[in-house]
Amino acid sequence: ADTYNAIPASVLGGNKQAWRKNEHGRQFPGGSDTGIGWSYYRYPHIASSAWLGLALLQKPSEDSPVNHHANPYGVPQKPLPEVGSNLQCLPSKI
Repeated sequence: ADTYNAIPASVLGGNKQAWRKNEHGRQFPGGSDTGIGWSYYRYPHIASSAWLGLALLQKPSEDSPVNHHANPYGVPQKPLPEVGSNLQCLPSKI
């Protein structure tokens, strides 16, 4: 992330000309081949950056413990309160 200020789509270097040669064992094979007609190159990639950000929520540093409840799509650590007949979006007291 320091070099690109983002996460690249692939850790493999190369360009489209290298990818067309189809020599996957080379030092710069032309990015990561998807197998369906295109390659991901070593350029900034929004989805890769987003997935890394989600992963770092669980363990932001080497010394920090793993937070198993950091997944925003996971089951919350504390159960959600009962709604009952109160349908307002936010409680009056937080």
